[in-house]
Amino acid sequence: MFERYLQDLNDPDPIKRRDAIFGLARSGDTRAIDILNRQASREDDEALSDLARKAAYHIQKIQWEQATAQAVQAGVVPAARVASNAVSPALPAMSRGERVARGYVDQAVGFRIRGATDQAIEALATAIRNYPALVDEPALRDLSSSLLDQPPDDAIAALVQYADDHNILPEAAPIRIELPWRQLGGLAIELLIVLCIFTLAIYVGHEAALTPVMLGLNTVLNSTTLTPPQADQAESLYQKSRAVDARLSDMGSETLLLAVAVGAVVTLAAAASNLVIYAVAVLLGGTAKLLPFLRRITWIAALGACGYLIASAGLARVVQGYFRGAHLAVLPEGDAQSAVTFSALAIAVLLVNSLAQGYLVHRDHRLNIARAFLASAIGNLLFALFAVLIVSFALR
Repeated sequence: MFERYLQDLNDPDPIKRRDAIFGLARSGDTRAIDILNRQASREDDEALSDLARKAAYHIQKIQWEQATAQAVQAGVVPAARVASNAVSPALPAMSRGERVARGYVDQAVGFRIRGATDQAIEALATAIRNYPALVDEPALRDLSSSLLDQPPDDAIAALVQYADDHNILPEAAPIRIELPWRQLGGLAIELLIVLCIFTLAIYVGHEAALTPVMLGLNTVLNSTTLTPPQADQAESLYQKSRAVDARLSDMGSETLLLAVAVGAVVTLAAAASNLVIYAVAVLLGGTAKLLPFLRRITWIAALGACGYLIASAGLARVVQGYFRGAHLAVLPEGDAQSAVTFSALAIAVLLVNSLAQGYLVHRDHRLNIARAFLASAIGNLLFALFAVLIVSFALR
């Protein structure tokens, strides 16, 4: 018979394969354990694969129980030691519902042994409610029949009715909130890197913090088309810009603290801008996960901050001291060209940063190019508005 079962395992008919698995399980032959495990791994039918895996475990369990009983009877191993130290074969993989249900079946067996019939019936009904497939297992059918003193089918129907009458529901899986600490830690480190770059850029470039404003005002004030009120307004704004610039230059060591504070604010603004980009992308149909996306877009912000650092330091070096005198002072031609070059570099950094963000949104969120760049543009627009607010506050 054993050889016949082996042949039937390769039969195209799933019914014959199923009967062969049952036959090998009933044989209790240890040679069938490896055969059934191999059958479980290569079986196309998921139900038969699961059945083969459980059949292998069934033989393992029988052999283990028999070996343990023989060892106890022979006095080789004390019964108490077996109960406390013996390790049973590894259980096959089960769903949570099945694990919960089998736990209740074990409880029902314990109640049955102690004569607590009512508790045993409740435990079996709960087991069936958590994993209805148990009703097909002979062990549960026999236990149900013995508890209710009815044929197996009638006993199972009675247990299902009992579960309905007593409103027994499947146990819900526990809610586990697992924070992705590694991702959060990585994002925090990346934001810290961005903060350091922005702080350094602001510190070394504070001489040029208001240079673009002052350069534009200087050009306006040299224009001959201004009306007297317009000239007065431009003159007032220019003097405020000079005052702020002079204050930055006179702060000494406090400049570093100011740079850290402003760098922190700018970094938070960049992080908020990235969140806005993500939210807009999701509203447009994006599917990227939040933390991995934020980490990648933060690296883009870090690269943008490096570009800003280069532009800011260069611009500060070129224009340092030129706007400390009268507003009619004009940069030498070479320095003026360098100032324009570094200002253009700062603008180019912003554009490249925006393009990189748009591409990242396109790739991660699987959006078309138009929607991706729309999300990026909205986030960068909010960041630009925030920068304008900072400059406006400084010019009060």
